[in-house]
Amino acid sequence: MENKKIYRLNISVTDYHNTNDANVLIQKKDISLKEIGIYAGMHEYDYENNILKKIVKETVKKNIDWNNIKTIYRSENLTLSRDKLSLLKSKYNIKIIRDQSIADVSIISEKTIEKLFSNTYGGGYYCSNWTLETFKNHIKKLEHTMTSEAYDHLINLTSLCPDGSVIQGIGSFSTWNTSDSFRKSKLYDLNDLFHSDTDINRIYYILTENQKEWEALNDPSKIFVLDVYVNEVCSEDSVILNWENYESISKMLNSTSEDRVVAMTLMSNCKIEESKTILALLFYHKGNYMKGSPVWNQVAFKTLRKQFDHYMMGHYGQSHSGVFSKLIHKLAEDNALTEESITHICTLVFERVLNNGCGFNNENSAFDFKLEDVKLKQHYKDILIKQNQTLSQFVAKDVYAIEDLPF
Repeated sequence: MENKKIYRLNISVTDYHNTNDANVLIQKKDISLKEIGIYAGMHEYDYENNILKKIVKETVKKNIDWNNIKTIYRSENLTLSRDKLSLLKSKYNIKIIRDQSIADVSIISEKTIEKLFSNTYGGGYYCSNWTLETFKNHIKKLEHTMTSEAYDHLINLTSLCPDGSVIQGIGSFSTWNTSDSFRKSKLYDLNDLFHSDTDINRIYYILTENQKEWEALNDPSKIFVLDVYVNEVCSEDSVILNWENYESISKMLNSTSEDRVVAMTLMSNCKIEESKTILALLFYHKGNYMKGSPVWNQVAFKTLRKQFDHYMMGHYGQSHSGVFSKLIHKLAEDNALTEESITHICTLVFERVLNNGCGFNNENSAFDFKLEDVKLKQHYKDILIKQNQTLSQFVAKDVYAIEDLPF
């Protein structure tokens, strides 16, 4: 991550809202520039591509050799069952200690990292975000709104910023209940200046007060792991869910409250890595049925749903192939796209898209489609064979380049 500093520029006009002087100008005392953090990256509204998700992946480790681990530090606010952690302790003879600085491994959550960051909109009503170079090129626009002393002060403040810095500001302000003189003054121009020329949109940055904690998380001599990963490790000796389990758990989730408790308990105590295809499809199809169960907020299940609740996409658009394309991409990204899951999804496409959505099952339809007609195109099969890739690797390689299912 680039070490770009972010500064917040504040030009306060509050004291002039009720002015009787239409020639009022900004004074030196009204201008301040404060370092607020380190630039992390651009914000993406799709969490799958969010910079924070990428940072989390880069910060934590997987595939730990637990035989070489003697001590663990457990951070606060984890969604990790203490009972499951006890299994890990017993299996590998590990101790939990309270001093993170001497622990072999520290268990954290995504929120441990995400709370170190803040974000800001750019190009909108509240403020603008600028590269330092662009800001300096546009700063002349502000000269007529302030005294020469104030303008020189602003030039001096920005000259102290290191190359590559980001300037956040100027914030817009409400003109409601301001005097006629203020609305006629040059200060009123500040509301429109710069906002149309901003060159950075919403960004994430590490708060200045969190920089030491961020540096600690990036200490190469330390090992940090996510609670969801530890939950997988704790489940290594558990049962692997298969397609028979999928059918039986689906039925239980559709049944009584007691049956849902049993089903969700089975899910939270299975061998997660080897069961992730089944778990993903259960969350996709039955996620809403799980919400009313008391197990939903139990620690063991909360850990599981942190890993799989992104499959709960709702059931809108079931008559269009797009939703099933998205499901395939999600499975591929999690390396959970198997031949069985493709067969399952092809069946859904046949029943919900072709038959129900397009009406091919209508008795008046002149067309004849069968389930076996829904299959991967030979073109994609050939590429998979030539590149010696799994289906997951192929689809995830260019997730959003394929607009529809590769059939």
